[in-house]
Amino acid sequence: NETSEKGEPIDLWGSIPCAPCCPPQHLSRARPGEAQDQKLQEKRQTIEALLDNYALLADVAVASGGSASFEWPLGCEGWEDDRLTNLISRLNMYAAYPTGCGMGLEIDGKFPLKEWRVVTTDKRLAVNLDRFGCSHPPGHRHDPVEGDRRSGMYNTKLAVAILSGLNPHVAFHHVPKLPTVHGAIAHEQKGILMAQLVFGMIRTPLSRTELLNHP
Repeated sequence: NETSEKGEPIDLWGSIPCAPCCPPQHLSRARPGEAQDQKLQEKRQTIEALLDNYALLADVAVASGGSASFEWPLGCEGWEDDRLTNLISRLNMYAAYPTGCGMGLEIDGKFPLKEWRVVTTDKRLAVNLDRFGCSHPPGHRHDPVEGDRRSGMYNTKLAVAILSGLNPHVAFHHVPKLPTVHGAIAHEQKGILMAQLVFGMIRTPLSRTELLNHP
């Protein structure tokens, strides 16, 4: 509230523990014993409290002129929680479905699919993240990494996508000057369709005459 009262926009990102709401917890519930059920129930109550607190903060962030975003794995059953569905509806949030595959996620030489769902009030962020879906053809088999917590960590590509989507003026303000190379040399060395590095971008289109005079 203090930041909002100063007139500063707030971009809120929510990513709370999801394990108590994920399908593998059904295996835990299948084990007999009241202690196990009680432990799982306590964890879910903690998730419910965190969702309540997030909803309060989301209202403050949006009212400040900023944004509210929330991320969980796509298959998390917590998405069905009324607290979250009501918030999504009330704030008219957009949805994006990036994947670890699309982000180039690698864990010990394995390339998992890792599907996320992100809901956000920032349309630019949603569009930016939605570009990173799996591009493999149907039937492609990704490497399994079930149970590895590292699959839930953000790699650099995802972190940059989030930052640049929310605050492009901040993300790109610190980009150093880019080196330039002669167009003909770049084409000869890499091939116009096979270029792996982009050093810079021409902002003003060249006429055909200019192109012919400067091959």
